[in-house]
Amino acid sequence: ALVNLSGIGKDYPDLLEDSGRLLGLLMGQFNPSRIVLLGVQPGRFGFSENSFVPHQPVRLQEVSWLYTHSFSEMLLDNDKKRVFWTSIKSFF
Repeated sequence: ALVNLSGIGKDYPDLLEDSGRLLGLLMGQFNPSRIVLLGVQPGRFGFSENSFVPHQPVRLQEVSWLYTHSFSEMLLDNDKKRVFWTSIKSFF
């Protein structure tokens, strides 16, 4: 499933302020095994920024996470785009 947090923020702004509630909703509704954070800071889900290295998968709470740049950032920078595609291929 693809979840656009900017869409959630428009309809449920309080949800984005409560990282535990947001993570609980995501896990409860989708039961994901992998999550890609495209330009979304890990802190939005209550994780320490130090828990993630961009483009390096990390396993937290029984889920594999990949933190990377947003699409808008990648469209402007071919190096970011290349690194993203390299990391996403190995992630899945």
